Amino acid sequence: MADEHNEDDVNDEIITEEMLWERIPETHGVDRASTYYELSARIYARGQYDEALALAETARDIYSELGSAAPTEGLAQAYSAIGYNLNQLKRMSEAATAMSKAVELLRENKSPMALELACTLGECRVVGIAGGKDKCDYVVNELGFDACIDYKQHADAGSLSKALRDACPNGIDGHFENVGGKVLDAVMLRTNAFARIAVCGMIAGYDGAPLPMAVPSLILINRMKIEGFIVSEHMEIWPEALQELGQLVGTGKLRPRESVAPNLASAPEAFLGLLKGKNFGKQLVKLI
Repeated sequence: MADEHNEDDVNDEIITEEMLWERIPETHGVDRASTYYELSARIYARGQYDEALALAETARDIYSELGSAAPTEGLAQAYSAIGYNLNQLKRMSEAATAMSKAVELLRENKSPMALELACTLGECRVVGIAGGKDKCDYVVNELGFDACIDYKQHADAGSLSKALRDACPNGIDGHFENVGGKVLDAVMLRTNAFARIAVCGMIAGYDGAPLPMAVPSLILINRMKIEGFIVSEHMEIWPEALQELGQLVGTGKLRPRESVAPNLASAPEAFLGLLKGKNFGKQLVKLI
């Protein structure tokens, strides 16, 4: 048992950048390419974009030499790393070409990563669902969504789904779910094959009543991936996320709204208002 424990400790060993450099002469093929890619990612994080670009290009070249033996996602990751570095170096045209190549490769392989990269390139149509005209106007005019549907104007999932059909003529590939109920049912009716849904909330069921899905067979028919998302389970990337979000807020690219209850005594009323959609943006309670 002691030997097994020690082996686990070795497997959990943190791989340093120095160790990655030492690994290069000892590796070949896919392993060598992935090592160059990992080095590129780490050096990119330090802001050394020229060096990171060269490493990403080396990874791409190795994958390309492998031909059909190369994993598609590995080659696509190399192209995306090239694109991100070129973007930081203000070589926008070259960056767009590299990112487009990454998306093309992933789409051919039906990989869900294609959605993330396509959104980075601005190729996604982004549609919001909110309650009331003021919130929908904010979503479009302040947050920059392509459209926003007022769910309060639709009595059931069928009506809301028809509105989604008009707003998303090419179907839905990705959805961030906070509500459940008729909203989730309406979205599922419009999903494409291999769609992904991140479930962060089910506010329609917070009263304790059962919240059945109308057409659960769509999960199988469309080979969908539905996964719960709890932000506190990802603490390891909070510093990176806060830095990125802070930059977006500072530059005006992200304009969050908040509803602030004045004190702890007002918390119950604020919570009930949240359930009824009275809040505008994140609902907070001021404690001091």
